[in-house]
Amino acid sequence: MRTFFSILALVLAGATGAYAQPVGAVKHSDVPNCQDVSGQHLNYTQTTGIFNCGTSSSGGGGSGLFGPIMGTLPTIANTGFATWTNQGTAYLQNVATGLQYVGNPANGANNASLVGFTAPATPYSYTFLFLAMGANGAPLNTQPGIGWRNTTTGAFQLWQQFTNNSSPGSVYIENWSSPTGGGLAVATASNIYSTLIWGKIVNDGTNISYYWSYDGITWSRIYTVPLASSYLGATGYNEIVISDNCYDLNAGNTPPAICTITLMSWKQGTN
Repeated sequence: MRTFFSILALVLAGATGAYAQPVGAVKHSDVPNCQDVSGQHLNYTQTTGIFNCGTSSSGGGGSGLFGPIMGTLPTIANTGFATWTNQGTAYLQNVATGLQYVGNPANGANNASLVGFTAPATPYSYTFLFLAMGANGAPLNTQPGIGWRNTTTGAFQLWQQFTNNSSPGSVYIENWSSPTGGGLAVATASNIYSTLIWGKIVNDGTNISYYWSYDGITWSRIYTVPLASSYLGATGYNEIVISDNCYDLNAGNTPPAICTITLMSWKQGTN
């Protein structure tokens, strides 16, 4: 009778094609005892045929929610978000479900905080899953966004979800001239009643495009524009940013208001 490990070896051999494979049956000694704590799990490295324990898979899987679909668990280090604009009291932290952006409720209406990193060479895309949350404000407004900032002019353009304590809903594409100037919507996807939502931004070198999805597979385009006639200009989409237009209309609440964006999945692609 075949053991579980010999069957596992056959499965791996069939799935890995020309990659390195375990020689013969997989023995107990080949597989480490991975404790199910702190996100650890069993990894298999296709290129070496080696099993190990870890919190992410070198083969592309991940330990976060939807990790096998989207890649490794997002963190401050592996996403690269580091450069702040109008930070105030906002900050980033790594949590069990991903990278969490904690907003600044004292910002006031129509003000935003942003954190970013230098955009890669085109073509590229970023697919993401995030959960937006606001608590303790009455009323509290949180508008989480992901998009681009022009580091020369300071203007930015965002895929931005409007969420408050009465209407989690529409996604807007908004143009901001500055972090304190408020945004102007140029496109809208209405009636999306969820604060856990998939999105995608794409720069193919010719056009800028924004999408949303209910499952991370089927995509609806919200807005596309040629770089040559775009809001930030042909060379202005040079910083990828996370932003939150978070504000408490009744400051001084106890406990204080809080806005968070938890980036649960984050993957760079080409389209």
